Amino acid sequence: YRHDTPRQGFMTSPRQRSRADSACAGFSILEGLVALALTGLVMTGVSTLVAQWVPAWNHGFHRVQLADLCAVALDRIVADLSEARYVTGSNRDKYIFFDGGSDAVTFVRPTLDPGERPGLEVVRISTIADKATARVVRRRAHFAPLPPGVPPAGALHFASSADLLRKGARILFSYADQEGRWRSQWDDPFVLPSRVRIELRDIVTGAPLVPPTTAVVHAQAPARCVSAKSLRKCLREEQETSGQPAPASDQQ
Repeated sequence: YRHDTPRQGFMTSPRQRSRADSACAGFSILEGLVALALTGLVMTGVSTLVAQWVPAWNHGFHRVQLADLCAVALDRIVADLSEARYVTGSNRDKYIFFDGGSDAVTFVRPTLDPGERPGLEVVRISTIADKATARVVRRRAHFAPLPPGVPPAGALHFASSADLLRKGARILFSYADQEGRWRSQWDDPFVLPSRVRIELRDIVTGAPLVPPTTAVVHAQAPARCVSAKSLRKCLREEQETSGQPAPASDQQ
């Protein structure tokens, strides 16, 4: 009979096969140590990079977030001031209900809350500082006539208050007349400013948080001067014929 020669693999003993497999499988101890060292170097480099990058990223994110909050607050303030109305404090004087200071402003505007009946409300925007921080606050109250000669900044009881900005900010105002002259206090009791500049500054450093914004007051004249040929003449005549003493805030 024909006899075939056995294949070489079948002629290898079990011990020889075990030695051959062990020489090819896995990594040696030296290779493992080298791989571990390389991994450590890579992780060290990544951690160093992250440690340098994360603070800068957090600072940039904080600035962007603060800018967004300031923009929302300024939008609300501009919308309020643009709706300021020519309203007198009482029926017996001709002084408008408007008190403009460098750090606070009080005025009358149409009611904003849609859940309330249409009418007028008094709005005051100012900075309130406490032990923790300083914040920009919008307070409101229902409009009610004041005794003659009482300035709008006094004798008010605000029904609600809302924080416009809580990040240690201070608000500053300045006012422009019809000729474009700016002042830090509005002391004209017969006419509203034409524009109001609004600044938000850091309460500690005094640095501006965002560029200043200007609100344009839409009301140009009181209703009693609508038919007058000259607004200046109408206002001047009212001032001359007014027998009421100027409010205390206007005499300073």
